[in-house]
Amino acid sequence: MCLSVERELKDIPGIEHMAVTVGSIPQEGLQPLGPHQAQIVLALSDGNRPQASEIVVLIQKKFKHMKAARIFVFQQGGTFSFLGSHGAPVAVEVKGTDLDQLESVARDLMEKMKSVSGLSNLRTSISERAPELQLNVQRDALADVSLSVSDLAETALVALKGKVVSKFREAGREIDIRLRLRKEDRESPLSVQELLVHSPLDVTVPLGSVARVVKGQGPSEILRFDQERTILVSADLAGRSVVDVNRDIQRILDGYKLLDGEGRGEGPKQAQFGKNVTLTPTGEAARMAESFRNLKIVLGLSILFVFMIMAAQFESLWEPFLILFSIPFSLIGMAPALLIMGHEVTAMAGMGVVLLAGIVVNNGIVLIDFVNQAREEGLPLVEGLRRGCSTRIRPILMSALTTVLGMTPLALGIGEGADLQAPLAVVVVSGLLLSTALTLVVLPALFVIVDQYILDPAPRQVLWKRLNEIRFKGAR
Repeated sequence: MCLSVERELKDIPGIEHMAVTVGSIPQEGLQPLGPHQAQIVLALSDGNRPQASEIVVLIQKKFKHMKAARIFVFQQGGTFSFLGSHGAPVAVEVKGTDLDQLESVARDLMEKMKSVSGLSNLRTSISERAPELQLNVQRDALADVSLSVSDLAETALVALKGKVVSKFREAGREIDIRLRLRKEDRESPLSVQELLVHSPLDVTVPLGSVARVVKGQGPSEILRFDQERTILVSADLAGRSVVDVNRDIQRILDGYKLLDGEGRGEGPKQAQFGKNVTLTPTGEAARMAESFRNLKIVLGLSILFVFMIMAAQFESLWEPFLILFSIPFSLIGMAPALLIMGHEVTAMAGMGVVLLAGIVVNNGIVLIDFVNQAREEGLPLVEGLRRGCSTRIRPILMSALTTVLGMTPLALGIGEGADLQAPLAVVVVSGLLLSTALTLVVLPALFVIVDQYILDPAPRQVLWKRLNEIRFKGAR
């Protein structure tokens, strides 16, 4: 089957070569491929070729009607999502204790997710059931002879699979000696019922008298996350953002109601089915939400540290507070810049905001420090601000432009792998340009307002008197 798929892939233009892996060994962070699974990694040519997304569509159309195997197609960054579904852009964890109920809910959820536009490669982690021999233990009869379930399981396992009891050594080689039933006795699994189990009461009983042996099917693997049985329903994106898709999926999850004791329904964010099954959205959306929560903490700490350093330098609290006003000004141009460049607000853009918090205050520090020196020499505040803006404009522009020009190639997406970090550069460039322009206008105005109308008691009293007069006139 894998060879036939390879031959079909060779006819698709733009594919330079391919690497095939059939099965795999466990690796850190990745779920291994089973012996019935294969992975084909395609390398695209550098010349005139279709886009990667177009090649994905071609492959999906070519193998759309294949029934002998299930084929999932992933672009770069999503290939290993098949090995570990937590890496998929969209994923929902179905957790509980009853495997049959988990499978039923997971299949129903996947059917509903098919109606969401922008999803492809919908799949679940439900494994194919394997034939197995099941022991239905009669616990009352087992307790009468002082046997445990592990005694029965070990007896049946040794009889069918065998147990290494010793080793045969010959010419420096060691060969396992395995003890188990003869081949003719193992041909019928139901013959396990005739096995004799020795009880601690010095009584030997047939296994069939304390347990019933039946043929059945069971899961070949059971995934667990946070010590709970879990089935993952995951998918990849196709033409829509993860935020929009996650909003539609959340509406589906809200449709699963939680019934209380009086039969009333509720739709919590983490939909539950009784007390047994829990649905939790994960995937890229959950990782983004967690990243933004962490970035908020980092941003708050960075602003706090910057304020502490400036307060120690200026020996004042209100001057560092004024300088920090340049940070909100720098964020005004972030959204338009990201929209123009075609980027979304991602974790990298959030890192750019954290970076801005430490960069944009430099302009204010240079300006306010010069103004303080001018006032110590006896210049009035307004004259000191005027001279400071004209004198310090050159170093302010030089420090800002060096950072802007250094970030411009990255903001334009020039170079390999630049697309990932481009939002960070766009935020820094737009924020630094806007904050530099506003620092020379808004910061001096705020300095004058605070110094003359808030810190100075005489103008403050006059301002307060005028406000009271206006209020009394309005009351009349």
